[in-house]
Amino acid sequence: MNIDHAKIMLAHLEKQRPYPECNLPAPRHGHSSHAARSPTWMSWRSMRKRIQRDHYRNKEIEICERWDIYENFLADMGERPPDKTLGRIDNDGDYEPGNCRWETPNKKAVRRTRKKQASNRRSTVKVVLYGEWLTTAEACRRIGVKHKRVCERVRWYSETHQQAFDYYAAKKGR
Repeated sequence: MNIDHAKIMLAHLEKQRPYPECNLPAPRHGHSSHAARSPTWMSWRSMRKRIQRDHYRNKEIEICERWDIYENFLADMGERPPDKTLGRIDNDGDYEPGNCRWETPNKKAVRRTRKKQASNRRSTVKVVLYGEWLTTAEACRRIGVKHKRVCERVRWYSETHQQAFDYYAAKKGR
């Protein structure tokens, strides 16, 4: 190996260091080589990118200092099992050893998240059921009426969503 090649290799390793100001060698955990990255390393990297989003910053969700170093994350969590993702037990809690686990992605949870996101839109119509504000879709589910029927009544009879919902709620006897 000539001197120029060694300088290029050293510069490449310098880019890979998480903290170049520290004179520590580049990590040798074998999970983030340029050719292939392990699923565990990808989960760690995704977690770090995720907390930079505004949604997480607003909720003040952070990563424990210990997990700033991948090797510590790997030691605490172990290898990521196949078909699992990193999840928090308490979704309002930080990313830390006592609050994280490898979870199976649940289609129902994904659907529930999408519904929750859809219910936060400005255009979402809400009605009152038993003193609680709910989206018309959720209120219809609770009393067993098709959401389509409430929307049809609004369009055909020029009623508000609340009036149409109250009509079907009274008809169902609830």
